[in-house]
Amino acid sequence: MEVAAEREKLESKIALYRCGWWLFMVLMVGPAWFLASSVEGVGFSKAVEIIRVGLYGFHFPDFLVSLVCYPVTVLATLIPGSSALLFAVMGLFFSYGAFFFAFLYFALVQPPNFYAMKSRLDPDWQAKEDEGVIVKPLARPVMFSGFIVFLLLTSLAGEVFYGYNRASIADDYTGTLFLYDAKGKKTPIDVNVKLAVIDPGMVYDRKPGVNSRSLHIEFDSKNEKSLQALKRLGIDEKLFAENAKNLPYDNAVCSFTQGTSEHDAPGYTFGTRLVRSYHIKNKNDDYDVVKCPTSMHFGVIDFNYAQFAIADISKSFIIVADLKRDSRISFIQRMIMGHRYDDNPRKFWDSF
Repeated sequence: MEVAAEREKLESKIALYRCGWWLFMVLMVGPAWFLASSVEGVGFSKAVEIIRVGLYGFHFPDFLVSLVCYPVTVLATLIPGSSALLFAVMGLFFSYGAFFFAFLYFALVQPPNFYAMKSRLDPDWQAKEDEGVIVKPLARPVMFSGFIVFLLLTSLAGEVFYGYNRASIADDYTGTLFLYDAKGKKTPIDVNVKLAVIDPGMVYDRKPGVNSRSLHIEFDSKNEKSLQALKRLGIDEKLFAENAKNLPYDNAVCSFTQGTSEHDAPGYTFGTRLVRSYHIKNKNDDYDVVKCPTSMHFGVIDFNYAQFAIADISKSFIIVADLKRDSRISFIQRMIMGHRYDDNPRKFWDSF
C-alpha cells in the first residue's frame, strides 16, 4: 500500500514537473529567445517595455503578459541574441510557420534530471519503450543537454554570420554636443548624446515600432538650462533622456531616408578623416510621435569614432557631436566587423 502511494506521489511529481517545465519553455524561454537581440544595448526598464510589446505581438493576453513579462526580460538579457540565427533562416522559407516550428522545438525540450526521475519510477522504462511494451511519444523529446549545445552552437554561428553580414555602423555611439559656427568656432554645450543607429533585420536588432533604418536619439544633461536651450533651438523634448525613459522606445526614434553626400555639412568641415557622410532627412510619417530634425549628417571617422551634426537649426551655426562607439554588440562580432573595416573602410560604410 505504501509502495503504491509512494509511486502515485512520484508520478504526480513528475507530471507537475513536466507540465511546469513545458509552460516555462513555451511561455518564457521561447519568447525570450525570439526577443533577445531586441533588448541589447538598453536598460532593464526599457527592456521590460520592449518585451511587453513583443509579447503582445505574439498575441499573449493581458493577464499573461503581466505574469511573464519580467521573467522573460531577465531571460532575454541572458540569452545571446545571435542564437536566433536559425529562426531567421527558417523565416526565409517558412515565414510565420517558423514561429510554429520554433515553439514546437521548445515544447519538446525535456527538463533537467527528467530521465533520472523516470528511472526512479521504473528502472526499465527505456528498455520497455524500445521493445514496444510502452508507447513511444510521437515526437522525439529533446535532451536538455542537447538544447544547451544547440543554443551554444547557434550562438557561435550567429556571432560569425552577423559579424560578417550585419550593417557595420548600426551600433550605439555616445558623445558631447557643441555648437559650430561658420568661422570654425566651437562652443561646448553641457549636453551628452546617445545615438543608436538601427538597421532592423528579420530577427536581429528588432525594436518595437521600428520597422526601417532609424536613429534612436537621447540628449541628456544635469544642466537644465542646456536642455532648455536645445528646446529653444527646436529639438523635441521627447528626445531628452529624462522624458524618453518614461515613453515607449519608438518615441525617441527618427526614421530616415539616406542620401550619400560627398560634401560637408553646412558650416562644418568634417575633414579628410571622414570616409563618407550621410545626409539624413526624417520621413514625414503620420505615425511619428516625435518631431525629428529634418537635416542630420552622420560621418564615419574610423571603426570606433564617428561625427554627427544637425544642420537645420540656425543660419549661423549647427549642432555637432564627436561620437565614440559605445557598443551593444558582442566582442566576437566587433572583432570581425573591425577586420572588415580594416580591409576596406569604404565597403564597411557601404554595408549600411
